[in-house]
Amino acid sequence: MIFIPIAITLFVLHATIRLLTSFVLPWLRNLPFNIPDAALVAVALTVMAISVYITGLVAAHFFGRRLIRWGDRLLLRLPIVKPVYSASRQVVSIFASPSRTAFHAVALAEFPRKDSFSVGFITGTMIDPEGVPMYCIFIPTTPNPTTGFIIMQPEDETIVTDLSVEEGVKMIISGGMLSPHSYRTRTLSPIKRKTKNAQRPTQNSEG
Repeated sequence: MIFIPIAITLFVLHATIRLLTSFVLPWLRNLPFNIPDAALVAVALTVMAISVYITGLVAAHFFGRRLIRWGDRLLLRLPIVKPVYSASRQVVSIFASPSRTAFHAVALAEFPRKDSFSVGFITGTMIDPEGVPMYCIFIPTTPNPTTGFIIMQPEDETIVTDLSVEEGVKMIISGGMLSPHSYRTRTLSPIKRKTKNAQRPTQNSEG
């Protein structure tokens, strides 16, 4: 069992190194002289580490915090960038602190096909046009939970578990290797239904 955390850590480190060096390596490869690949990776990591360190120093400073808030507000005002930036920021904050998320419960959804269940997180509720209560369920991909699928599933077809959100996140990131030994089902507060024949009030156009 001691090798499982090591393997997961190495996998995450490898993915992180590839992500970080992908920004610097193209510039280094365009230099007029040849550099061995191992040296290129080392230089790229060094440049990224220095950049992250300087960014952290700036962010910790009062002026840096004000600059970050200003940049944050600027991005949230751009028409095309706003939805992408806002959603990605919320997703990152969710998985950075699973105990303070908008995830209401860990559920099993019949996805992507019948008799095949995926681990998901209930994020909200809706009522369909027929008045049937539906759960909004986010199904993350593994091992990168910041992407995934959002599905709508009827309340009576959703299996709600007693697993904590933190346990669910561990299952997703580890590819199921950190799954609990067992789980139990539980019920949430019923979703308020709309009557099928309910009509919206109409405005009086007279007078």
